[in-house]
Amino acid sequence: MTTLFQMRGDYSPDFLTFWAAYPRKVGKGSAWRAWKHERPSLAVVLESLSWQVTQPQWTKDGGTYVPHPATWLNQRRWEDEPFHPPQDLTPDRRDSIGVSVTKAVLGVRAARGEAIRPESTSLDRLLASAFTGAEERRR
Repeated sequence: MTTLFQMRGDYSPDFLTFWAAYPRKVGKGSAWRAWKHERPSLAVVLESLSWQVTQPQWTKDGGTYVPHPATWLNQRRWEDEPFHPPQDLTPDRRDSIGVSVTKAVLGVRAARGEAIRPESTSLDRLLASAFTGAEERRR
């Protein structure tokens, strides 16, 4: 079906290639506006789509959770990194992630001006205190 936009030739060839490759065909006008605003590299977009279409988020429930193309473009999702399920992580990698999370939480607490005591640095305690503190500040 030819749309008015296509008859007027408003879509760029790169956008039409993206549109053909993208699995969810909704909101073409919004996607076109996002494409013009973001001006992504077609090669990078297609490379990202090549692995994203196989991710669990996109394949479960018949593709129900595939983002709308405009959302994908506006959120610059071509910059996402592949998801690696926890069972694929080696013990060393899990430890590395735990250290990264701990450092991030400590950084947040330091930015809030909180004193950090050595006995309060276990990951579970840090995460609990970070979320508890956030809840208390919202009240």
